[in-house]
Amino acid sequence: MTKIIDLDADLFGVDDEPTPTKQVKLFGREWTILCDLNSFSISALGSGDPSAIVNFLDGLIAEDQRVDFRLAISRVKNLTPEKLGKLINSLVEVVTERPTTPPSASLRGASKRVTAPKSRAASSSVRAVRSVR
Repeated sequence: MTKIIDLDADLFGVDDEPTPTKQVKLFGREWTILCDLNSFSISALGSGDPSAIVNFLDGLIAEDQRVDFRLAISRVKNLTPEKLGKLINSLVEVVTERPTTPPSASLRGASKRVTAPKSRAASSSVRAVRSVR
């Protein structure tokens, strides 16, 4: 008889903790978002396969709301790839509590130089040396 190695126990252990959730308003109603991103589903988004998008979104929406969510998103008019991408980014931001894009330069404020310039004209160095003598 062959011994079966239980990778579930080794890798994932026992998950007694409930998955944290957040409420969002989208498509005119509230949805329960599961705050548990699946790295496999995220990496599959880059493949361009439409089923990867469906699987990713299904993994974020509470199970009892998935059918309604699919229906609601299918009824959105003019859901361009750009808008769908923004929707996915917004949902990831909700789950991770981190922005998916860097802040704009106007939000960071003006940059302040903390070191001297790295290059200097050769003539200015020579003048400094001559004036010291």
